[in-house]
Amino acid sequence: MDVTDSRPPEPCGSGGYFNQYHKRSANIGFTLIELLVALAITAILFGIGLPGISSILATNRLTTHINLLSAAMAYTRSVAVLHNQAAIICKSSNGQDCDVKAKWENGWIIYFDKDGDRTLNTEKGDEVLRVQSALTATTLRYKAFGPRGYIAYQADGFTETNGTFTLCIKNRPKIKKALILSKSGRLRVSQTGYAGKPLKCP
Repeated sequence: MDVTDSRPPEPCGSGGYFNQYHKRSANIGFTLIELLVALAITAILFGIGLPGISSILATNRLTTHINLLSAAMAYTRSVAVLHNQAAIICKSSNGQDCDVKAKWENGWIIYFDKDGDRTLNTEKGDEVLRVQSALTATTLRYKAFGPRGYIAYQADGFTETNGTFTLCIKNRPKIKKALILSKSGRLRVSQTGYAGKPLKCP
């Protein structure tokens, strides 16, 4: 048996389909207060997470610069041995001349020291091999038992001195590491300086 709804259709003005659609639309929306609360929570979470993200980025930058310096030193040593010729890595602020007054974070130059005077002079036959520009947001200082403006690798791969590079992220004194150089020309990364001394950032 067919059942027929004998009730007349509800007019739009009395809460029919139009009003039901309105109610459903209203249920999935946000009030101004809810929106403000959501924005406040987002801002708090972002504020909490920002220092952690910044710290990770700073640590990654330090690791990148340690790897960059380590690779430059290893390259200098390898070309000295391969070519049976003294090779020098010196600090430079302009990428053209060695500069004892510059800081290591200003950049460096790697070259063959043809005349053995430990001074870059292309007119005397010295050959520039690589140039490194300045490091960003990083300090790089070198303490050594000998010259601090350059490191000379001899043809046997040994250096004329040993020392410690200290790398620090600017404005973050806790983010720091050392790169320790032995007279054999070997390098090692450390959380402390030579003989376990604490690292000091400028």
